[in-house]
Amino acid sequence: MVSGTSLTSDTNIKLPLGFILYALAALVASQWIFFLNSDLLTMGQFRIPDIWMGAHFLLLGYAAMIAMGAMYQLVPVAFLTPIWSQKLGFVQLVLTIIGITLFSVLLGIAPGYAIYGGVLAILGILLFILQMGKTILQQKKKNNCLHL
Repeated sequence: MVSGTSLTSDTNIKLPLGFILYALAALVASQWIFFLNSDLLTMGQFRIPDIWMGAHFLLLGYAAMIAMGAMYQLVPVAFLTPIWSQKLGFVQLVLTIIGITLFSVLLGIAPGYAIYGGVLAILGILLFILQMGKTILQQKKKNNCLHL
């Protein structure tokens, strides 16, 4: 390891953990929804609001949130720089949770209103992109090579 570098992170563990815990809850919700609608799935009926709801809990709620949580944990370690704003990270977490949950549920019960949850989810994702961009740009010491 290069002297003066550290594999530790100053990120509050509650931030990535919040993403991971919500992702696990969304995974369970999606699988439960799919289980309750397994008859529709086995008949090849995929364009049903309940299936849309399960798919979005799985794709946005699970996959996207796992990726964002992992990035909040790994970017500070990989780039040797703290997260730009942890407070913004928590705001982004809450906004994204509300947006994904509202979007997914509304797809299942009132698809015509799902746009409202979708807008919040997109805003949360855009805040994540801003956060990661600012974090990487504030890196003081550039890592040009990896020493094992």
